[in-house]
Amino acid sequence: MNPRNKREILYEILGESGYPHWVVIGPNQPNADAPYILCNFIERRQAEVAIPDPWFDDPSRYNTIGELITLAIDNSPAVSQLVTEKLLDLVSGSNSLFRR
Repeated sequence: MNPRNKREILYEILGESGYPHWVVIGPNQPNADAPYILCNFIERRQAEVAIPDPWFDDPSRYNTIGELITLAIDNSPAVSQLVTEKLLDLVSGSNSLFRR
């Protein structure tokens, strides 16, 4: 499955889990073990969650992915204004791969 489809699945799970204001920013590396970076620009919080690639091919795992996301978000720290601005630059860039 390509990265765009994975992000679409993550956005769907975020919405269903009650986190519509979170943006998927990663992974920035093609490495399958790289964590996904999630950011909420309103609350200035950032979370990371590692999701095994095969789980995206198995819809029965989507609930488990949702639980991992919930755990990561519920335990996510606040980030500084500078970090938030840098993350926003990544998302809003015209060549961004991270846009919805």
